Amino acid sequence: MAPAGTWIGQWERDGSILEVEVTFALTAAGYEGAFSSAQLRVVGIPFRRVRYEESTLSWELVGDATTTVFEGTVLGDALAGRKRAEREPGGVPIDGGRV
Repeated sequence: MAPAGTWIGQWERDGSILEVEVTFALTAAGYEGAFSSAQLRVVGIPFRRVRYEESTLSWELVGDATTTVFEGTVLGDALAGRKRAEREPGGVPIDGGRV
């Protein structure tokens, strides 16, 4: 199932669990996505390089000091994978569900 829609889940950052919301939409140019987190007080931060092919989903979240890369799988209304940034060489698990 394609990733279009709103997803709610949790990410770990610096040892803390963050509630997050990510959204994806299919446009003429391909998939676009954005990230929001009330705990971080951010809304609609756009992803870069969103790619989706045969249940595999990846994107980049580019910040001021670091870039976080997500790679995972969409299975129905479940999204699971790992995110990694420069300071997280092994990556951190992520999971969530479609709203």
